[in-house]
Amino acid sequence: MKNTLRFAALAVVFAAANAHAVDAFDPATNLLTLDSVTTGGVTYRNVAVNLASYDLISVAGGAPAADTFDAANNTLLMGAVAYQGTVYNNVSVKINAYSILSVGGPLLDGSLNTANYTDVVGSYLSTLNNYRTQCGIPALTQNTRLDSAASSIGSPPGPFAWAASAGYSVTGGAGGLYNGVRTDSANNGLIGRTLFQISVMEPVALLNMMRPYTDVGFVYNLQLAGGRYPGTRIIFGNPVARNTPPVTFPCANTTDAPPYQVYSGSTPYASVAPTSLYTFSTDWTTGRQGTPIAVFANPGENLVLTNATVTMRGGAAVPVTLKSNHRDLYAYEGFVWPQQNLLPNTTYDVVIFGTVNGAAFGKNFAFRTGAAIPLSLP
Repeated sequence: MKNTLRFAALAVVFAAANAHAVDAFDPATNLLTLDSVTTGGVTYRNVAVNLASYDLISVAGGAPAADTFDAANNTLLMGAVAYQGTVYNNVSVKINAYSILSVGGPLLDGSLNTANYTDVVGSYLSTLNNYRTQCGIPALTQNTRLDSAASSIGSPPGPFAWAASAGYSVTGGAGGLYNGVRTDSANNGLIGRTLFQISVMEPVALLNMMRPYTDVGFVYNLQLAGGRYPGTRIIFGNPVARNTPPVTFPCANTTDAPPYQVYSGSTPYASVAPTSLYTFSTDWTTGRQGTPIAVFANPGENLVLTNATVTMRGGAAVPVTLKSNHRDLYAYEGFVWPQQNLLPNTTYDVVIFGTVNGAAFGKNFAFRTGAAIPLSLP
């Protein structure tokens, strides 16, 4: 492949910012995947291209820009692209020969190229997208129609109806959740990150956040009941296939997963909004469990988890529960759930076996927990 050695030798100081979606190029297969790219005034998402020949123009570094393709001179600018284990920012290439394998379609009405959330919601989405892209799950795009729909989260009939009533074109599904934490903290960044971490510990909420949706909408609420009670209501839409083997969260790139959460009374909570999959909100949490591990095939596929182990590095195995093909889950997803607290700042080895459409697969990776989620914020 032309320019392979030159491209690989570029300095790693051009590493991408965490909040930006990362594209990927595999020189072994010539597969280039773009989270989104704008050409001719239209932005397309989830683009897969066979990149047969190209010339590298430059790697500018700096903050990643949006991906653009100039059809007049076949020049592609990638804001952040992963290549052989390193992420490079603002890479310009001249495309000599290519073929489009799949395109997820243009941005849906109301979707923004750049999210305009600030404070708590901005911190929440930045944290969520950082974790998603670490594990090869595309970053979410703010959709103003879903912002409008998010205020209905927590009551029937469910995200499908709320999204449609707000004028959002529901394609393939929608999901939602809400959460909160009682605190007097004025640190909006910390509150947003903590609200995300609370949801990570509820398995069905975690699945909602890590599904291959493209769009998201938020509503932030601040209630006064003897103190601050900030919370978010979130709605997701438009799941798309990525043509990848099963992906997980946490994954091998996760180094600070919250190890556990203890739920009770007025402490942090996360609830899943009712969907067409089930009638009432389901809360799987009974307390004292470790980090759930979400597993995803592509929408339209059938995932079955058959066996899994979670073992502390150098220590004992943790008892786990497996869920797939359950009424509260889509057919393409499942989770492995440690049934006791994981230790903070500890590495865990994970082995997962299952089938996708009857074909066997295995996943073998390690992730590391971070600090425990505080029950009260400073």
